[in-house]
Amino acid sequence: MARELTKEEINQVLELIQTKRHAKRDKAILLLCLYAGLTMKEVVKLEICQVISTEGEISEQVELGSGHTTTGKQRIVYLNRKLRKALKDYLCERFNTDDLLPLLLTDTKRQLFTTQKSINRGFTANTLAGHLFELMEEAGIEQASSFSLRKSFAYMITAKVLSPRFIELIDNTEDRYSIARSIEANPATLKKVVELI
Repeated sequence: MARELTKEEINQVLELIQTKRHAKRDKAILLLCLYAGLTMKEVVKLEICQVISTEGEISEQVELGSGHTTTGKQRIVYLNRKLRKALKDYLCERFNTDDLLPLLLTDTKRQLFTTQKSINRGFTANTLAGHLFELMEEAGIEQASSFSLRKSFAYMITAKVLSPRFIELIDNTEDRYSIARSIEANPATLKKVVELI
């Protein structure tokens, strides 16, 4: 059973990622799950055009169509400053540029994240989940999976809007998930909360 990650464990994984060949890519992927609550399916289906605005900046929000989500329902996710910076750093490194504006002149319908084996082909949900599992395992984190990242997102957003005493009262997964779903259903609240993470 997947569990949420502690701040220390998140830092352990981020420190390990910094030593890897694809550090910027892996950090951006990890933060998309942790700070935006994306699932593996949602991450691998992201296209470059979904995260870059027409001004050549990383967008503050990304619209996921019903074919992109695990639930089959359209939704909007918000990208906080840390996540936008990680995405920009990754794309600048991937395309060897300091500015994202030139990317708009290329095929932006390509997958956002590619694998080491092929720069033209992206991850599958299973290969990405396996990759993140290996990173967490190498960082010494036990009983964690890619779902732990989504679960951590739910815990972080509820912790930002609820008092510690209330969290103690509802400290079970189902209650936290229903509260997290309520927060996600209110775009204005979610946008503010995600920026606090």
